[in-house]
Amino acid sequence: LLPRGRGEAWVCQVADAPTAGSFDAFCARLGTPTCEASEWGVRVTHRTLGGHDLDLSWSGPFLVDGRAVADDPPEPWASPA
Repeated sequence: LLPRGRGEAWVCQVADAPTAGSFDAFCARLGTPTCEASEWGVRVTHRTLGGHDLDLSWSGPFLVDGRAVADDPPEPWASPA
């Protein structure tokens, strides 16, 4: 799935039951994203369960741990198999 609306982004975090414990424990570990609005647009930051810092803004690149990453894969349906 790819977000199709203007200004939309999704973050999906997954874990297995032996690692995450109960579903309630998993949800409690997710935390809450931080949202900031300014004259330049909206910025969302979030730390993943794996400890990576995500930074999504409407005026700059998508950052993971401070480094820009591609946000539009050429063939998201392609399989390496």
